Amino acid sequence: MRDNQLWPALDYFGVDELMTGNPLFGVRWGSLSHPTACHQHAGYAFYHCISGAGELILDGQPYTVQGGDVVVFDGTMPHTFRYFQWTARQIIHFRPEWLPLSASEEIAGLLRILNQRGLVAFHVNTSASCELEELGQKIIREQLSQRYGYVAYCAAMLEQTLILLAREMKEAEQPNSRGKLRHPIVVQVQEYIDDHFATDLNISQISETFHVNRSYLSTLFKRNTGMTLIDYIHHKRVAVAAELLADTSDPVWKIAQEVGFADVTYFARIFRRHTGTLPHVARAGGPEPSA
Repeated sequence: MRDNQLWPALDYFGVDELMTGNPLFGVRWGSLSHPTACHQHAGYAFYHCISGAGELILDGQPYTVQGGDVVVFDGTMPHTFRYFQWTARQIIHFRPEWLPLSASEEIAGLLRILNQRGLVAFHVNTSASCELEELGQKIIREQLSQRYGYVAYCAAMLEQTLILLAREMKEAEQPNSRGKLRHPIVVQVQEYIDDHFATDLNISQISETFHVNRSYLSTLFKRNTGMTLIDYIHHKRVAVAAELLADTSDPVWKIAQEVGFADVTYFARIFRRHTGTLPHVARAGGPEPSA
């Protein structure tokens, strides 16, 4: 028998919808043509995109997710899911009162941030993604078996899951360290900017191109690169302009246009901000004269 005082606090989606054909896998599969109904509930929700891609829509705001993305959010926010392709996902609903009284400071910190922001979103590497998936499978196995102590076992697995999420969130908030993989969307956006820097780029256009919420993309890009999207665009344009100033005799106004600046005065200001000198001085190879 289930302990009705405790069990409703943890609801692992996948137990009653075995579309994978494997009752122990603990994920649901969906597609863009079969979005979930908009709903809300008490407590928190942990959404882990294992593979595929889609949109998690929270309180009307779409957030693009793909393999390795994790979103933890307040379940009282109306939410639904749409899919761009067949997607494996893992979802856990939980309420803090179901956690052991000895829950760690790491979990308390994660919950404090959730209370402040309403959601936390970050990307995990393959190893962490597999570990989260395995913890979810353990919960599923215990739910199905209902062996002696299964409620306490599931609570322990939930605690491990939240500690792992807190750890991954902490590492994701650190500046991008040497050898650390960037979020795949950030890599794609950087490549897109590198190829289209001379066009009329702006944040709204880039976010629409990648089907990503503008604010989410801005935050994700800054977290992964240490630069804003606009700074990265300017950095790329100025780097190419510096090469053209050194290698060609084209006038400054023409080089400005070639790298994406319609206004030569604005180009000069941005160039000076990034290099410490004006374009015509950089071309001459000498220091900028003092005022």
